Amino acid sequence: MKKGLSFLAVAAFAAAITLTGSIPAFARDSYDAPSGYHIGTSESSSSDEQDSSLSEIEKDFSADLADIASTQTYISLYALDSSYADMLTIPESYNQNYQLGKYGLTGALTYEVISGESVKVSDSGLVEPNCEIWYWLNGFGSSSPMEGATKTYEYITGKSVVRISNGKKSTDITFNVVNYAYHYADEIQKTFIANSISDSMTEYQKLEAITNYVADTYNYSPDYSSGISMIISGGGDCWASCDLIMSLCDLVGIKNHVRIANRDPGAGSGHRNVVALCDGKLYIADAGYVGDAPRGRDLYETTAFSNDNGVLYQYDGFDDDIVIPDGITAIGEESNNVFYYSANYDSITAISIPSSVSYISNVAFAGTKKLKNLYVDSANKFYKSIDGVLYTKDGKTIYTVPNGKSKVSIPRGVATIGDYCFYYSSSISSVSIPDTVTSIGVGAFGDCLSLSSIKIPKSVKTIGDFAFYNDSCRVIILSKDVVFGKNVAPYCTLVGYSGSSTEKYAKENNIGFIALESDGRYIGTVNGKTCIRDAYGKIVNFTGLRNVKGVLTYFKNGIKCNDKTLVKYKNKYYFVKNGTICRARSLVKYKNRYYYVKNGTIFKKTLITELNKKKYYIKNGIWCSKTTALVKYNKKIYYIRKGAVYTKFTGLKKYKGHVYSIRKGIVVKKVR
Repeated sequence: MKKGLSFLAVAAFAAAITLTGSIPAFARDSYDAPSGYHIGTSESSSSDEQDSSLSEIEKDFSADLADIASTQTYISLYALDSSYADMLTIPESYNQNYQLGKYGLTGALTYEVISGESVKVSDSGLVEPNCEIWYWLNGFGSSSPMEGATKTYEYITGKSVVRISNGKKSTDITFNVVNYAYHYADEIQKTFIANSISDSMTEYQKLEAITNYVADTYNYSPDYSSGISMIISGGGDCWASCDLIMSLCDLVGIKNHVRIANRDPGAGSGHRNVVALCDGKLYIADAGYVGDAPRGRDLYETTAFSNDNGVLYQYDGFDDDIVIPDGITAIGEESNNVFYYSANYDSITAISIPSSVSYISNVAFAGTKKLKNLYVDSANKFYKSIDGVLYTKDGKTIYTVPNGKSKVSIPRGVATIGDYCFYYSSSISSVSIPDTVTSIGVGAFGDCLSLSSIKIPKSVKTIGDFAFYNDSCRVIILSKDVVFGKNVAPYCTLVGYSGSSTEKYAKENNIGFIALESDGRYIGTVNGKTCIRDAYGKIVNFTGLRNVKGVLTYFKNGIKCNDKTLVKYKNKYYFVKNGTICRARSLVKYKNRYYYVKNGTIFKKTLITELNKKKYYIKNGIWCSKTTALVKYNKKIYYIRKGAVYTKFTGLKKYKGHVYSIRKGIVVKKVR
């Protein structure tokens, strides 16, 4: 791994502003080669406050202690990581630690860091920069000591607040830890700009001066890959040269980005150079040649479209609405991502394709997360655009969906979802697939991280390798016979019918599977309760009886319910209790009436039955709770009072003009 730090993400260090200098132009050293596929945006400041000298700041800090205690105080501390400790020395005039005083407070004082991690403070009030220590052995790093390991340390930059307190009153002091290497490199850059760049120069002349400075001043070295390392060590590779050119361009206001240059004549596989926009024209600046300074350099005008005999392999411009020129015959080669490594890949919104294009790589536009529209010239014989989506000319294959689309409804007539069609679409959350689609290509929905579920119609017969290579997705496959490729959905949950090829595939590959019943629903749980879910996992708004593993179960609003009630099922009413059919004899209240149930359903006959040592009069399955009369049942006549046999009555009872002798609620004889 190369030493040095990435210098391309300049704006990331803007938070490290101190009172003793301008904004550092370098990003934090990551010890990796720079990724750098973006435009740097940091600017140097010329404010009086930031240009203050160190002596002036120290004079401010020696002001009256009472005044300091009543205002927030900022103190800069400087530190140097182990990677630069043998190349630089921090001047004595720069604070490397700071002894806190009493600041007008009396009595015993305590000191503590109340926010931030960039400093530590001793019991006596000595504030020092805080660092992380690592031990490296055979390429392995650990925070714990290892025998034979190389020890490195890296200071934590940024602001921290230290509180001085006597238990009653307190004062807060803000410390800002600055990596001296950044400060040093920033001063070198400012000196060059002050001596070599003037406002009267054109942007091209400024770029020329910057490119010459890098090539004439610094040697080539394979050991360093960042601009800051190049300044401090005196050398670096092509990545470092790009880093330094870009930082200086940022400081003078020239728009720029790093460019993959491995296809340039004579370039190595990892070569990089810089594209800069000067006076409305694009230029390539390259100072990454081998040898000692002064080294070779290139500076020439270019176009936004790097191509090889009409094959567009890279976009080097800055436009968000890109119009590919006529004469380009192919956009990328097989598996060639043309726009992902562009300077503005994350802001491109539209791309127009000319009639001359006859081939487009399946992943040409992958990763351009804000791309919402692909337009195709109507005269193109191979492709067409519908609602900004790319299709083959015959409309039978949906070819590429821009990554910025959130919803897509594929039109009827499409038979194939092409390889990598939705690949890397972080915004797509809804896809509607018609029943004309029969195949889904390789990686079609790979890395569609916002796609939580998708329904595959019965018409689909084949699904390609890695088609649903997502962190998580519910893939609902309605066909019972699908041919699957390899690693189709390793991190997804497959939903299909019991006994289908989907279930077999899930079991063979240890993938989560949900078996749907014939109506496309299944029984699940919510908060420990049994519920009915649809294929998407949503609770179904259903109230009634449903067969669950051979048992009729009562659900209310989709959740198993333990109410005692009557439920209609297939034109018959059933008595449910504790969620299932209850076979006991009982009277059940339903819609302000009481029904007599037997063997789990309404017993629709007229009878007198005993329940809980009381005999009730039932007529056609309904308890006659308001009836008072003499009722004949099974060759006996019963005295019914308010729907029940009045067993406590013994005596004479007149009924319909006759008098009856009654004993314990049963008529003994007719008296007259």
